[in-house]
Amino acid sequence: MPEARDYFFRERYRGLDLIAGLPRVVRENLEMAIASLRAGGEHPDSTPADFSQELLFSTDVECLSDYLAGTIQFPYYNRVGGEMFWRSQRTQAPYIERLVQVYPDLDVELVEQLWIERARGMPGAMPAPDETKTKWRSLGELTPGLAPPGVAAGPYAAAIVTPRCGVGGAEKVMREMAASLERLTGLPSLIVVADTTVDPADLPMGAICLPNTTVYGRPFLRNPNLVRAGVLKDLLVESGVSRVISMNSFLGNILVETGALQALGVKTAAAMFCVAFGPGGAIEGFIQMADWLIEAGAVIFTDNDHIARLLAERNFYDETVVLWLPETVAPNSSPGGNHVLWAGRIDFQKRPDLLLEIAVQSPHITYEVWGAPLLSDSDALEGILRQPNIDYRGAFESFAAIDLSNIACLLYTSRYDGTPNILLEAMARGLPCIASAVGGIPDLMADGRGVLVDGQAPAKTYVAALDGLLDNPALREKMIVRSREHIRRCHNLEAFDAGVARLFSALEV
Repeated sequence: MPEARDYFFRERYRGLDLIAGLPRVVRENLEMAIASLRAGGEHPDSTPADFSQELLFSTDVECLSDYLAGTIQFPYYNRVGGEMFWRSQRTQAPYIERLVQVYPDLDVELVEQLWIERARGMPGAMPAPDETKTKWRSLGELTPGLAPPGVAAGPYAAAIVTPRCGVGGAEKVMREMAASLERLTGLPSLIVVADTTVDPADLPMGAICLPNTTVYGRPFLRNPNLVRAGVLKDLLVESGVSRVISMNSFLGNILVETGALQALGVKTAAAMFCVAFGPGGAIEGFIQMADWLIEAGAVIFTDNDHIARLLAERNFYDETVVLWLPETVAPNSSPGGNHVLWAGRIDFQKRPDLLLEIAVQSPHITYEVWGAPLLSDSDALEGILRQPNIDYRGAFESFAAIDLSNIACLLYTSRYDGTPNILLEAMARGLPCIASAVGGIPDLMADGRGVLVDGQAPAKTYVAALDGLLDNPALREKMIVRSREHIRRCHNLEAFDAGVARLFSALEV
């Protein structure tokens, strides 16, 4: 193995003269890392974690200036379940394109491999001379018996790869899709959780949670992306599925993007629910991968027309399948309280900070808050607990578990979104809604089905909207009637099954 690693550095990087072009401190640290690795020692902590980023900054002064000015950000990352995942370098157009311009003969895949390995301490998994284009290892070499008994037996309508297995929106779409596929085909779906650990007691019958396993003697999530993707690929191949659907799974999308499944004749699809925005308004999330997923042959599906329109305009992709998630309209009368409900993840996306501003500016309104942090820290929750006119009710397993006896309306303050399940459920239960006009929400709440507030509006605009709605019972009743009618007409089981049938047809083997 040392010879293979030596080949990698000598033939691929010294030949391109990349190391020599680095700043002295960076070059010395990298050379020290190579010497240590060849000697079988540990990877020095002082070595830069992102070789490609350092390389770019040292050869492109303009890019470095942009970075220091805050107009671009490196590295892109996504925090899921406490694990830091580095995004695929091929999706980072702002600087991979510049790298290719500076070094037109650069082998992008090998740079990406080095980048990923370095981010995790450079374990001994570099490609040997005869493996430079082969990144997959057999399941038997990794964790024999990873697939539970019966998994390989099948048959399955499809495998659905999901990031988590809880109460979130993607998980609900996953459960509804599995049920719909079984209605359409008479076959179950194989559920594979790929990005976070799950208590085995909370897994659906027959589901597999890869993060609960070990690979190379280490927890699954501590292995490089491509090793984890290889395990996922082997598992899916072993199960015999001919269709794989990535339901907002980071690892599932990485695997689909490589084309490894498609090369084996497996048809793939990937969800695209919303356009995420990070600090400073930078576009983040899976929309960055759209071109690569489409190029790999994946069928893109979503739960809202907004994303379908965006993909048509931005990516010239006109084949997005839109699924209208089903919801049942409650037969009982609408709640008749005077409190405002805010429910959801207490995370950056949902803007709990804006909720606090609204509450501070409207001490005459009582807010009932349900939810818990999932992807962010607890700072926002601490502020919520201190606010006197906020009654924090804790986490909830489903919308049905929320006490609506004192609720007059729902406030939804998301920074970005698709078609939020919480809005569908609230509208079906007869709750008028005030929501930020982002993503698929304007389509859902158009024509008087709710109150839309500009996504960039300050807290006082929401307070004015709340006052106007709470003081107008006739307006609330009109919204309730229109909302329930829309749910009955567009978000019924038949419409959802028709959408899933279109997706399944697009995945014909």
